[in-house]
Amino acid sequence: MAISDFSNNLKLLCSYGRSISDICRKSGINRQQMIRYIGGKSTPSLQTLRRICDFFGLDDHEIFL
Repeated sequence: MAISDFSNNLKLLCSYGRSISDICRKSGINRQQMIRYIGGKSTPSLQTLRRICDFFGLDDHEIFL
């Protein structure tokens, strides 16, 4: 798993939303944790990864491309 690809792609996806807080509220993901994912400081569990991908309409592997 390339964490930099994941964090860069997540940052890009979040830029299309109103705000990170809004995305977190709608997707049910903790905001502080989302900030860590975007910053490349942490990687999500498989369950959280699926929740992120479902929210953005992606397959699990696409967020790492």
